[in-house]
Amino acid sequence: MYHHFVEQAKKLEPRYLTMVIPSRWMAGGLGLTEFRQTMLSDTRIRILVDYPNAAEVFPTVGINGGACYFLWDTAYDGTCSISTVRTGEVFGPTSRSLGEFDVLVRDNRSLDILRRILGHGEPSVNTILARDKEFGWTSNFDGFHTTEQPGDVPLYYIRSMKRRQGFIARSAVTKSEHLIDTWKLLVPKVGSGRERERSGIDLVLGPSLIAPAPSVCTQSFLFFSVSSCEEAESLQSYYKTRFFRFLVSLRKITQDATHSTYRWVPMQKWDRIWTDAELYEKYAITKEEQAFIESMIRPMGEDNG
Repeated sequence: MYHHFVEQAKKLEPRYLTMVIPSRWMAGGLGLTEFRQTMLSDTRIRILVDYPNAAEVFPTVGINGGACYFLWDTAYDGTCSISTVRTGEVFGPTSRSLGEFDVLVRDNRSLDILRRILGHGEPSVNTILARDKEFGWTSNFDGFHTTEQPGDVPLYYIRSMKRRQGFIARSAVTKSEHLIDTWKLLVPKVGSGRERERSGIDLVLGPSLIAPAPSVCTQSFLFFSVSSCEEAESLQSYYKTRFFRFLVSLRKITQDATHSTYRWVPMQKWDRIWTDAELYEKYAITKEEQAFIESMIRPMGEDNG
């Protein structure tokens, strides 16, 4: 409810307003969409200082997504001076518009990379990504059986933090039936949470799983739909790259990896095994930018991809 305090304080119309608040509003947070839009369009925010690891300022309090403080000046109308503080090092300030995108790109060093990638004008990979509860079943759905019966299709779910497979009658699938017979790359809806706060580097997303056709899943997973095993393997290799997960991280501020989280990841051709080296070359990522990406994103190996 911290956003209500910010809104009420602005209504008092002080000359200056400064507040320390959680950073979740920048790219996520339940019920914060309208507040985020208001903040990003407010040209009276003169200074914004962001701590992605809130433990740097509140060592005994866990604040998922970090913390920030801002200076709001009722007589000011312009760009915002943005700084990011990581492990005691200050990056910035950089003067830029808060409202360039629908979420705030927190680290100024990410901006040139993102702009260059978006400049290719490629469609987003989330155009082949299913929506939440695509087949209509919540994560605690239990209307399936553990042994296969005639007419069944495999159903993938997570229970007690373990990935499991059950079976359900094809006739029981009453939503998105056209997706049953696609190959799928299942990705957990909940990714890594506060790993970066502990170590400064993050996997961002949880391990993926290839589900052959036919198959369905519960809300525990989102999934990408493709037409063959080879395409699924190609997509999985892309998912594992630091490039892919770096772009996701720009929109993922909490542990939830939603459909919109993948919006800035460009589509590729699913005809090869993708590597960071190929993607760095395609998008002209400099050595310095590569080092920055790799300082933020952990490699994803066979055991966690």
